[in-house]
Amino acid sequence: KYSVIGFNPEETQILVKEVFEEEIYKIDQLHKPAVIIDCGAYTGLSTLWFREKYPDVKVVSIEPNWMSYDFMQENISLNKRASKIEAIKTIMQSIK
Repeated sequence: KYSVIGFNPEETQILVKEVFEEEIYKIDQLHKPAVIIDCGAYTGLSTLWFREKYPDVKVVSIEPNWMSYDFMQENISLNKRASKIEAIKTIMQSIK
């Protein structure tokens, strides 16, 4: 269903199975979210899953590693899912 790339084919196959077949991100909820923030989006498979399950919701995908970020951008592009996705290359940190 999806065309995806990653660091190595074996890892990518495992992630595809976990994310899309086993739906490891699926949660029971009462309301549709207004926005989804995917912190540590890695190669973007979770981003694609969120986009599929919530097509009208904006997904903000945050990934600090430049190689993972590039894979994420490519996976979003390969699957024509760029609308309503904001990909950000940065880290999340707590500020006191």
